[in-house]
Amino acid sequence: MGRNNWNSHLPEIRAKSLDGKLLLGKRTVTRSLHLLIRHSSCYLVDSCRVLDFRSEMAFEGKQLINHVIQTIEDVLEDFCGSLCFMEHDCVSYNVEISSGSQLATKCELNNSTHKEHPGDLRVKNNYIYRGSENFCALTSCPNNSNCQVGFTDKGYRCFCHPGFGGQLCEGK
Repeated sequence: MGRNNWNSHLPEIRAKSLDGKLLLGKRTVTRSLHLLIRHSSCYLVDSCRVLDFRSEMAFEGKQLINHVIQTIEDVLEDFCGSLCFMEHDCVSYNVEISSGSQLATKCELNNSTHKEHPGDLRVKNNYIYRGSENFCALTSCPNNSNCQVGFTDKGYRCFCHPGFGGQLCEGK
């Protein structure tokens, strides 16, 4: 996969956080964006997504293997969670940190968590793994539809293939 240097052009700006403190710098922009995404209002019921990366689902020195769906290079560490939030099939992520830097060498988005695949959570120096609750692990969507975590009041939605419809893609 090619290198994605999206953060090289982020402006140095001043921003106010949700608690009113004055913030500075590129890292601030990504943290503020992350807060805005996680706390934004939902205008369509099925388009609202909530992922909760709790501290008990975070492991320093660990990496989830065999479930990477996308790799982004040269990204700020804090923004990796926002990238997972924006990728509808992502439920966890790995961050490889460059020594002594806030810039992650790699952000790996995963379509599963360590709870479903505990044997795939491996010790790996300079990595941080963060997972969210994966409601799709407990349910299956019929007709080969794709289960996406964090949507609707059930915590998931079925993304239907053409020709199928309804909340569970049961109808044609």
